Amino acid sequence: MLASALVESKRLNLRSVSDRGLFNGASRTDCDLRKWWFAFQRHAGQIDIPLRVVWGFRTYEQQSQLHRDGFGSPAGQSAHNFGLALDVIHMRRAWENMPSDGWALLGSMGKEVARMQGLDIVWGGDFKSRPDPAHWELNGWRKLSSSPCSCTGGCVPMWELL
Repeated sequence: MLASALVESKRLNLRSVSDRGLFNGASRTDCDLRKWWFAFQRHAGQIDIPLRVVWGFRTYEQQSQLHRDGFGSPAGQSAHNFGLALDVIHMRRAWENMPSDGWALLGSMGKEVARMQGLDIVWGGDFKSRPDPAHWELNGWRKLSSSPCSCTGGCVPMWELL
């Protein structure tokens, strides 16, 4: 193998690791939700749908700013503030360029992955008052928010999920 090809191969491997979901706040995101995310990303990747988490855990300050900007719930009223929600988008289409049938496909896939894992995850695309198709949260997150780890399989270090 040529040296340049080897370097490019390493670059691609590093990129694929960073694209596997190591997002800001990942270490403060519930491990069942992280497990679901990696499975969802793998499942979507098998049919060439590149996904990315754009928000996981959010501080109260970050949540307050988003709310002031007209997005999301007030601080303390969002599952993101407790590491119990993720916002997932298509890497190339993002929010604004994603057609409704594309969101519906992602919603169906994500719910199926959750079902296969035995997790009760709610998709924001099903919200009645303000649908949010990028949003995923653990059902009953308000009860779970008082627990340091709600994980069914115990807390798992991030690197074990890769």
